[in-house]
Amino acid sequence: MACPITTGFTLGCKDNFSGIEWLAIASFDGSTVFTLGVGASASEIQSFSPTSSFYKYEQFVEQGSVTQEMSGGENSTLSFTQTITLMMETMDIATRDKALTLLQARVRVIVKTNRGDYLLFGKGGGLRSSAATAGPGKMTSDLNGFSITLTGIEKEPAAFIKESFATTLIV
Repeated sequence: MACPITTGFTLGCKDNFSGIEWLAIASFDGSTVFTLGVGASASEIQSFSPTSSFYKYEQFVEQGSVTQEMSGGENSTLSFTQTITLMMETMDIATRDKALTLLQARVRVIVKTNRGDYLLFGKGGGLRSSAATAGPGKMTSDLNGFSITLTGIEKEPAAFIKESFATTLIV
């Protein structure tokens, strides 16, 4: 089956703003059913059921990161490796316990970008920890806390979520 190209892309003004404001994490539930919009919003998540509580992890500017790398083969396959790195800036018992739980869990993540968009990562298969560092640092300006990388492979890029729905999920 052919994949017709039906629109183009126009360069706009230099008014784009990158980075993430925060992310919110929930346990993965493989039974979730997603409801998408119609028309121009056909790929935007309007709601899903059952809902989960997403817990907010604040990130300083230029601290956490999110990437999606496409892989495609000659066998008509396409996948996106989603990678999220978050920082937890404190080396104490409570943060250690949160980090350990996160390292053991399979999760979905809502990311609020600095543009104000809400994206869902790990929609189909979830994300799992793939790397982490922890320590009090060496220099007085080093990270005294945890850096955790979550990774998952999806068949599509992260989905946009309707803001009015996304904000109801954040605890």
